[in-house]
Amino acid sequence: TIRDLGIGAFNSCAQLSSVNIPTGLTTVPQAMFSNCSSLASIVIPDGIIEIGQAAFSNCSSLTLVVIPEGVTTIGRSAFSDCSKLKEIVIPSTVTTIADFAFYDTTLTTIYFGGTQDQWNAISFGSYSNVYSVTKRYSGQWEMVQGVPTKK
Repeated sequence: TIRDLGIGAFNSCAQLSSVNIPTGLTTVPQAMFSNCSSLASIVIPDGIIEIGQAAFSNCSSLTLVVIPEGVTTIGRSAFSDCSKLKEIVIPSTVTTIADFAFYDTTLTTIYFGGTQDQWNAISFGSYSNVYSVTKRYSGQWEMVQGVPTKK
């Protein structure tokens, strides 16, 4: 079982278009997939508790990210400069969204697995770019064939 992949393991792999992160990891390391301009699809497995700093920054082909239950921290600049990122599913287990996590994205909708009160309790860093985004809370959406859908 793989337990660690290290900082920047796949940084700047321009031809990488999809990723299934292996089970056994607890963290998506810093800059692991940053600058992977063709990365359009990622599967983050259960067991991950932290998405590291700039883990997916500048992945300009990402449009949707589904973060699994159990993740507690979305690191600084984790998805910054993902210019096509429009939707993200964030579980109720997230307690921290660090500075610039979604900076310079086209984020339009956040599907949150908890209540509005739980959302309001999250610790947000500067420029988190989530205040003007439409939020759908638990009970207002469901996953249909891997895609979040409004109820």
